[in-house]
Amino acid sequence: MEDARQLAKELKKLERGSGGRSIWGVVSRVWVELLYYAANHCESKQHAAHLSKGGEIVSFVWLLMAHMGPGKHHRA
Repeated sequence: MEDARQLAKELKKLERGSGGRSIWGVVSRVWVELLYYAANHCESKQHAAHLSKGGEIVSFVWLLMAHMGPGKHHRA
């Protein structure tokens, strides 16, 4: 719980002194990184099984990454 409070305080500081960057911009970038990481660190068999049952968002991200080819989906 304390970690969540500290994170909220840091995000509020970012909003005040951000020079135009918003909290939601930071949060969205974190979520994209999490999706990228999760999609990249699961076995392709698991993704294929999920897609055959309707899919999960991580499996669709994996499929998109596989379609685009290596290195084209991630910008540091």
